[in-house]
Amino acid sequence: MIRLLVLLAAASLAGTDPAPLARAHVVSGELVRLDLGRRSITVKATEAGVAREYEIDVPDAARLSSSGRVARLEDLRPGDRVVVSCSDPGPGRHVARSVKVGPSRYAVPAPKASPSAAKNPPGAVKP
Repeated sequence: MIRLLVLLAAASLAGTDPAPLARAHVVSGELVRLDLGRRSITVKATEAGVAREYEIDVPDAARLSSSGRVARLEDLRPGDRVVVSCSDPGPGRHVARSVKVGPSRYAVPAPKASPSAAKNPPGAVKP
């Protein structure tokens, strides 16, 4: 603690500020690439009508979840909808703190039951 105070005092006396904290932000979009070797993902996000791709490092400490359950990086697939909470330690670098996975844009929704199906379930005898 004392060492930190000495460093901060020395920095203020030298006229330089200590290193700024990393900027935090959220990237929401479609997972387009997954690199397991580098532990990184590429997310295509559209902001103000402009599409942009973000390459995001995913450290072991990042929390990954899908439908409220713990997930692994290997569980992600291109086309998945993701919401990534990031910090930016430097220009052009994004590091994930958490990744939440939603349904894939390619997922086929379950068909809705029609009102007539509720009245006449399969196998029922019609009057």
